[in-house]
Amino acid sequence: MSPDPKSRIESKFNELFGDQFAVEVTCLPHPLGRIGYRTQLIVDDLVVTEVFAGDRSKSYAKLAIAVEKLYAAGLALV
Repeated sequence: MSPDPKSRIESKFNELFGDQFAVEVTCLPHPLGRIGYRTQLIVDDLVVTEVFAGDRSKSYAKLAIAVEKLYAAGLALV
């Protein structure tokens, strides 16, 4: 059984940036009542990135890509 998308993103973040950060991934319905979901990566109580997509699985996929782009851009989380 493969881990859920939330766990995969958290694991990927820890793999790339280390496990010294408190990481949380949230996926909630769009805040303005529109169709879709807002998925956020929260690191040490700070929203680092968020994405919007029409369905939950696409939203998680877009966030996974955003995490990899943060690493590729050399984002320093210190």
